[in-house]
Amino acid sequence: MTGVVDALAGGVTIAAFEAWLDGADVGATLIVAWGGVPPRKLPIWDAAAAADRDGLVRLHHKRRDGGGWNYVAVRADPPIVVGRKAPPRSAIDDEDPTEIVFRALKRAANFGQPCPTNADLARAAGLRDAVAASYRVRLLRQAKRIVIDEQGPGQPRIVTIVGTGKSTKRGVA
Repeated sequence: MTGVVDALAGGVTIAAFEAWLDGADVGATLIVAWGGVPPRKLPIWDAAAAADRDGLVRLHHKRRDGGGWNYVAVRADPPIVVGRKAPPRSAIDDEDPTEIVFRALKRAANFGQPCPTNADLARAAGLRDAVAASYRVRLLRQAKRIVIDEQGPGQPRIVTIVGTGKSTKRGVA
């Protein structure tokens, strides 16, 4: 069937797929494409495959009523990747406050200690205040180097280091 165009093939837009990804609960499904043969030339095909590689969805296909296939994305729980390689030692700036904050969080996780407060992190990294430390923690979270689980008011946050899977201690402050 090489070169045959399926007139009934189609797919959702990338914008619609990304909007669904942003709001979908784990286990939700979306038919991202359909046709008699895989519509690999559609832009959604590559976008869905990339989301599958990133662990955001699982892809499979189902037979459609009347023939052809539905290509389905199932929303997955974004994984914590354990054992990801750390950047080469030469690429780490020992004076970068974000790296100093990361090392303090990693140290607490390795030794099973409670997560340091933002004020403690600010002192360790030589930052002006807890707000500056909080900003560095947000940068680490956005870079997916840490995962944070808030326990609630008055409780220390739980930080999991993505590269090792180790977490800071749960419990009271």
